[in-house]
Amino acid sequence: MNKLTRLTNECLANMPMLSDVICHTTNIIGEIFGSYYDKVQDRVQQFLNDKPELKYEIDFRNSERLTISLFPYIKAKGRKQMPQLYNEVGIYSSLIFYNQFRRKTVNEFSVIIGYAMSGNQENIIYFNLTVGEMNPDISVFNKITTNIEKELIEKWDIQIEDKTIELHIVPDQNLTEETMENCFNDFMAHILNPLLTDLN
Repeated sequence: MNKLTRLTNECLANMPMLSDVICHTTNIIGEIFGSYYDKVQDRVQQFLNDKPELKYEIDFRNSERLTISLFPYIKAKGRKQMPQLYNEVGIYSSLIFYNQFRRKTVNEFSVIIGYAMSGNQENIIYFNLTVGEMNPDISVFNKITTNIEKELIEKWDIQIEDKTIELHIVPDQNLTEETMENCFNDFMAHILNPLLTDLN
């Protein structure tokens, strides 16, 4: 039985071009996400400077300016098992900031800007605010979710869960850097800035 199909052969024959396209695209997206990360960090740093009494700080140990995961695989365990690649791609930047009370984290927030592809299930560029630990007195999160559904529902795919707000772009042939920039700017204006403005 011949396991080499026409598709397999075409892939192998064109592998140099395919890998070059993947590397080029990943580097470009990573560069764009890196610039967004810098803008998020500048805004959070401004918040830290403006409200030092709140004693927030950036978690530089766990924040990541850029992480790239292409086709992760599971190593073989035993002689008969083969390593297996997974059809997944992740490119993201994440910034975490928090404050503590008596050495316990009481408020923690992470901003994640990324691209995720998982086979046929997911293919999105996303801008995410996630709440880790949060003092029950902070109602700003609920206020943001109410406002963005009114203001952004016509422009972007919005995912809201218990402690997560996310704006999505589904890439297609018409994707432009301007579209990504507009989504990022809306994320900053309608999600991150209101959070930072109302935190007390």
